[in-house]
Amino acid sequence: MWFRKAKQAQEPCQYPGTPSALDGQAAALAVESMAADNILVQAGEGLQELTGPLARLVPQAKARVEAIQDLRHLPAELTGMCATGLRSGAFVDDMSCMTDSLAGMAGKRLATVIHLVSRCKQRHAWSLHGSHDDYLSASQAGAVQLFARNVQEVADLALIARRVAEDALTPVICA
Repeated sequence: MWFRKAKQAQEPCQYPGTPSALDGQAAALAVESMAADNILVQAGEGLQELTGPLARLVPQAKARVEAIQDLRHLPAELTGMCATGLRSGAFVDDMSCMTDSLAGMAGKRLATVIHLVSRCKQRHAWSLHGSHDDYLSASQAGAVQLFARNVQEVADLALIARRVAEDALTPVICA
């Protein structure tokens, strides 16, 4: 066989990484914990479970993770942390009482990243599938909005969102 393709020697990958299976929330929390100083997590049935495996997922994480019981206090705490110069982010699954505060954060030019879990609102029947109601309700707030299609994009957009927020001094919502 004269035209057989010659086998090329494979070079080892320069940054091989560690293979792991994560969902989008855990991937975003792992990336955000290395980039932020403080992370606020909405206390609830879905997001509270993220705080447990963080030490196992990212042993070199420098961020302090706090669970917020009442969602009405989350925007005020996030605004205070950003105003003092902390790199802070939040993980929420309900933007109903944050849209007005988000417009205030954008007006004050505070750099923060809010990771939004897209779920159906309570007025609908409970669904396993996502809904974009919260994401679209924050479209008039003046924040940059990024939307990921898969887990790899969630991890990538978490870093991109942090950079955009700090360079543009504008809040960023990742969904």
